[in-house]
Amino acid sequence: MKLHLIIILIIFFFATCQKKDNSSNITISGNVRNNCTGYGFKNVTVNFKSTAPKSSGTLLTTTTDNNGNFSFENVEINSNSNYKYFLSVPSYSNPDYEFFGIGSQELNKEEVSNPYQIGVSASFKALTIQLPQGTTVILPDSFNILLEQKTLHQYEPLRVWQIPYDYGTIHNYPMGWWHITLNKTKSGVNSVVYDSVFVDMGGTAIYTIPW
Repeated sequence: MKLHLIIILIIFFFATCQKKDNSSNITISGNVRNNCTGYGFKNVTVNFKSTAPKSSGTLLTTTTDNNGNFSFENVEINSNSNYKYFLSVPSYSNPDYEFFGIGSQELNKEEVSNPYQIGVSASFKALTIQLPQGTTVILPDSFNILLEQKTLHQYEPLRVWQIPYDYGTIHNYPMGWWHITLNKTKSGVNSVVYDSVFVDMGGTAIYTIPW
């Protein structure tokens, strides 16, 4: 009787271990969105990392296509809770711009077959605000400018990029469309002008105030 009980316990033990260590090969896919434009971010590095007991883990790397899409084919996912899986987009910088990626995001094993959406952003190099050549503003004439990155507000509502400005050059703010509100008083007449300027990643642009 005791022998039968031991055999049953052994069978149960191996069945339980096998159940916990089930694995399957799937495709991990998704899209990297440019938070500054709202569109897919091309040529961005995406890392997939897996960690396992008594192992330093495995790192896979790919690059997004022209639409910001990426995939890791035939990835083994183990159901055991000791196995964990992460996606990340590394940050980097150079003299022209900053690229703001995202750190390791642990994947929910029950949702790994669903496409992932990752939002990142990058900066421009310089935006110059200037008056038309030869223009001089003399009191009581005046103006003020509000620059606003509305697309970034949509995806990152806690980062409100609004810059009260007059003129000169600003550096290393998020790339994309900057909406401009110009409030000016000229010859005693007040008017408000709405405009915009696009500055690409690492790019420069000049905006001339319509005076």
